[in-house]
Amino acid sequence: MTLVSIAVVPKLHPLAQRASISMSDLSTERFILVEREVWPSWYDDILSKCRDAGFSPIVRQHVKEIQTVVGLVAAGLCISIVPRSTAKLHARDVAYVTIEGEAPRVEMSIAWRTDDSSTLVKQFLDTAAGYKKRR
Repeated sequence: MTLVSIAVVPKLHPLAQRASISMSDLSTERFILVEREVWPSWYDDILSKCRDAGFSPIVRQHVKEIQTVVGLVAAGLCISIVPRSTAKLHARDVAYVTIEGEAPRVEMSIAWRTDDSSTLVKQFLDTAAGYKKRR
């Protein structure tokens, strides 16, 4: 499954008031990104989309978890690019802004034991299939 990314900025950041932005609007910003070792294809796509927009991102910090990214953005330290689904996690001190055009994409996969026919696994797979249809 492929998910589109969005920008996350501090609530008082000038970009927070916009409905959407382009990748080039982020060219002078400082970024916090999830470490490449955690999500290599997504990290590489973020860098690639930045280069396509004519800049190399200024990465202030790398972290291991999306929740840490959002927390540091909320503290006003930087901006970031996160999967669109992250907008459901925390919205009090940050704004999520749609990226116009070719936004970075996140590849997601699901794995489970094929011999596990439990109700919990079935419900999880049904939920994931429904999420994919809504995208």
